[in-house]
Order: sequence, then structure tokens, then C-alpha cells
Amino acid sequence: MRRWRDINSLLMGLFLFIGLVSHAWAEPRTGTIKAVKAPEVEITVTGKLLRVMAIGAETTGWAVDLDEPRQIEGKKVTRIEIDPAGQPVGDFENRRGEIAGILEKRSGVERGDYWVIVVKKIRGLAN
Repeated sequence: MRRWRDINSLLMGLFLFIGLVSHAWAEPRTGTIKAVKAPEVEITVTGKLLRVMAIGAETTGWAVDLDEPRQIEGKKVTRIEIDPAGQPVGDFENRRGEIAGILEKRSGVERGDYWVIVVKKIRGLAN
């Protein structure tokens, strides 16, 4: 009985080894499947530019509280985070502004999917 168990273990190990080796030496697949990037969606919004705070009051970035809610993928959105992308936005903190940029969907471990505007242009508006 023990002899059959030893033979079975040896054969299973041999098949596993052959499978791994053949997979490693296999020809790489040619790119038949191409990654498709979503088209860029330009958006212009107006609202109050705010610093976003996390628990403990550390700053995690910027967001704009929209003057009027927007529908994005069927959901009502009242605040959208922004990625300054090198644009100086500090002068607009707690002020109304018009922000133009590219709308992107980003994903995080804790938050899941969320929307961000990558800023191309920002200008202050009268309150």
C-alpha cells in the first residue's frame, strides 16, 4: 500500500514538473487582444474648490463642490475630486472657480471606483 502511495506521489510530482517546464518554454502569445483605452471626456464644472481631509485631518487632495449636481453614469454627483496635474490650485482654495479638464474614473482599494477631473485650466469666479 505504501509503495503505491510513493509511486502516486512521484508521478504527481513528475506531471507537475512537466507542466511547469512546458508552460515556461511555451511560445509567448501574440497580441491578439488589445487593451482599449476609454475615450477622453472633457468636462467643465463650476463650484467651490476645497481641500479633502481624511480621518486625523491630514490633507489627501482637492475636490470641487459643484454648484449644481451632475449625472455621471446614472449617479447624482455633488462633489468631484480633482488632480491638479501641475496646475497651481492653492490660490483658489475655498473660492468659486471654473475647472476644465479630463474626466477619469479611478479605483482604490478602500473606496472602489471614483471620479476625478485632471485639470487643464482653472480660473476664479466671483462668489
